[in-house]
Amino acid sequence: NELAIPFGFNLSVPVLVVNGSSNTGTIRIKQNPGYTFDFKTNITINNTGSLNLTVDEIQNSNLSKGNKNITILQIAGINPGDVIQPSSARDMAVTLSINTNDTGDSLGIYSGWILVNSSNGHPYKTFNLTLEINLTSDLIVNISSVKSVESDDLFVNPGKNINVNVSVYFINGTIMPDLVASNFTNPKLQITLPFPVGSYEKQINGVSNFSQISSGLYQFNLTVNSPIPGGNYSLKINVSDLSGKNSLIGSFGESNSSNAVVVNASGLFLSADKNSTSFFIGSSSPFTVILNNYGPVADSFVVNYSKQTGLCSAFPIVSPSIPVTGYNFSSLVNTSVTISSSNYVGGCTYSFVGTSSSSSSSFNNFSATVSVSSTGGGGIGQTPFSNITITSAPKKVYVEQGLFNTSTVNVTNTGILIKNITLNVTQLNSS
Repeated sequence: NELAIPFGFNLSVPVLVVNGSSNTGTIRIKQNPGYTFDFKTNITINNTGSLNLTVDEIQNSNLSKGNKNITILQIAGINPGDVIQPSSARDMAVTLSINTNDTGDSLGIYSGWILVNSSNGHPYKTFNLTLEINLTSDLIVNISSVKSVESDDLFVNPGKNINVNVSVYFINGTIMPDLVASNFTNPKLQITLPFPVGSYEKQINGVSNFSQISSGLYQFNLTVNSPIPGGNYSLKINVSDLSGKNSLIGSFGESNSSNAVVVNASGLFLSADKNSTSFFIGSSSPFTVILNNYGPVADSFVVNYSKQTGLCSAFPIVSPSIPVTGYNFSSLVNTSVTISSSNYVGGCTYSFVGTSSSSSSSFNNFSATVSVSSTGGGGIGQTPFSNITITSAPKKVYVEQGLFNTSTVNVTNTGILIKNITLNVTQLNSS
């Protein structure tokens, strides 16, 4: 018989762990080009085992991208021969130098390595740490507040000013001081609308009353120049650094949300149940025109159905005045127009143009396309014609007094326009 006796044991070894990993790992750092500077990054070496860990060797390479380089100047805090006690750690400080002469401000990832070797480490005796520096032109831009100079809230009237606070940082999180007004450019308001308009952007007037209220925190005014449709806009502004090599478009708010810059006016967006139609000559087709108001202010609108090309007709030419409440996005507020063609075959285009009673500008004009066909084909794009020919008829018609006569006349129309024909008999005589 065999007897199984359970037993256990403790394995006492030093364990090499670097930055929370064993054997291999990667550290990724972002920096900006355009400057020559040194910086440090700390790397933690742990001994998670129960015996002393001896560091025998530390090797490294510089960081490179093609023939461009970033140099490791110094590794401090731990040296070959140092011992790390059980369940303790040491920080290794790595000093790197970014020099514009060595990088040429070339953007991209520079890669190198640091090798830590321990003769008694477990489960691995070496640790290979990859260092990557991403030289990027991005900045960190935080638009912390936007408010109307008039009302001290997010509602601003067209032609008036908003006050903006912006904090700017290098990509590594360091505050960026001493910027000037010219570092803040191309401000615009943006709102998202349905197809086919999509993103609607309105350039607004540039920076005024500029100041740095604390290191890296800037305050200035922007003018929401008129005309501009009402609506809830996000604010965009481009921010660049003093070197001119780094920039980012900062953003505040989300369009069509409560967290947005609210232009206090009506904002008409026109659409329809279709953007094209077709029919035969002598017929017609209606369009249902939908009026949405993206602004917070109620308004009344008329729609002008402006013909751009072709010889079609619209009825009515102008819609009646239509009231629309603020923030109305439904399809229930609509009007209709009928496009027809009595004697034209070809294409017609129309622009539906909305005008508000408050003189607030609209987001768009709606384009409609009409195709008119003939029942017989041909003649597309021109005014159709009729070509009437009497192909057969009696040479003489005899009618006795008090009686009637029936005669047959054959008529052919070789054109493409339908024509009503009336036959008249003239020059009857007694013979």
